[in-house]
Amino acid sequence: GVYFSSITDKRYKKNLISVAFSTQLSEDTATENVIVPVLLTKCNSKLPTYKAFNNKMSRLYASGIGGTAGRQYDLQTISFGAYYLDDIYALSGEKMTGIMTDILIDCLTSPVTENGVFSEKFVELEKKTVIDNIETAINDKRSYAIERAMKTICKGEPASVCSYGTVEKAKLITSDSAYKAYRRMLETMPCEIICTGCSDFDGVAEKFAAAFEKIGRHDIENTTIALSPVKTQTEEVTERLTVNQSKLVLGFKSHSDDDAALVLLQKIFGGTTSSKLFRNVREKMSLCYYCSAARNDLKGIMLVNSGVENENIEKTKEAVIDQLHSSIRQLVGHGGHRRQLEPRLADGLNRIIERRRLIDAHLVHEALHFLQRAAARLLAARHEAVARQRQLELIAVPVCKCQTVKQVADRGTIARDAQ
Repeated sequence: GVYFSSITDKRYKKNLISVAFSTQLSEDTATENVIVPVLLTKCNSKLPTYKAFNNKMSRLYASGIGGTAGRQYDLQTISFGAYYLDDIYALSGEKMTGIMTDILIDCLTSPVTENGVFSEKFVELEKKTVIDNIETAINDKRSYAIERAMKTICKGEPASVCSYGTVEKAKLITSDSAYKAYRRMLETMPCEIICTGCSDFDGVAEKFAAAFEKIGRHDIENTTIALSPVKTQTEEVTERLTVNQSKLVLGFKSHSDDDAALVLLQKIFGGTTSSKLFRNVREKMSLCYYCSAARNDLKGIMLVNSGVENENIEKTKEAVIDQLHSSIRQLVGHGGHRRQLEPRLADGLNRIIERRRLIDAHLVHEALHFLQRAAARLLAARHEAVARQRQLELIAVPVCKCQTVKQVADRGTIARDAQ
């Protein structure tokens, strides 16, 4: 249930050690899980106060340890990370990788407790922060619109559960319930440990192995990610707020398992600055301030996200659908645009390589996707191999209403059963 990966690149001067736990998203546990990384990353039994912990980080060349909870498809991920200067740049010869690994492990396995549970003072303090974050989430209208769209598109599925929980559930959190959520994470959730930077990370895997052995992990949760079933009718939700600019999110579903063809379709449709959504809907038609498309691949969903004036909402909807059909026709019609996309695909992967946090997010995604990690040139070859027949099979399916397959994944295997 614990997997370790590392990437060494001497171009970096700092390192990042990430630990990501995953569990099935559930309304009953989502909010409690959100408070766990907040409680674990500000102190531990060896550095029992916020002040002592921050002073330690400052003395270690402004290193940092943080944590967050978020959504990955039908899963909730609880992630922790240690970000620090590499050993060779430490002025006094400190073994930074060993020191930061030990502190991160202490945070995960030896938190501050009182009478066998979390400190009530700490829990009440951080509970207020969680509630404030939930209540202010609506202030970021763009993210809020996407959250509401996912709740509607995936109604009845784990992916519809709000990734940051609810105020009602947050108010019910106690020292005992938060500690039980923490132990559930530590003992039963699948875990990915990913190290990126210029270090060779010698000894890191062994330290984590020894720490997890002492925990006594058991009954590791079997998490699953399923394609989102297609609805028989289009559902539209409007939420009226006092804003100058409306946020429009459109969701499309596909049952195609031809991932390479769908990647190219997304790029042509709304994935780059030369895409149809950007060049036509935004630039030529001037219908919106921004407009792009992103894939939620394991759920079989593509979201179009845009900011529009109220009077342009209906026009934008029609234009987006027209451009989707135009993108499919272009993908089937000729390969010139595909060749133009190949450098962009490679550039996107290179940007991932250049940023440690993106590498970790990419690798967690790939771990959930059960795919081998591939170099940019291999992915480019894979997309070039999208044959005309595969494109024709893609266009033969109405993109808005085409999902008839359920995907149930177990690490290393994917089973599909017709609905």
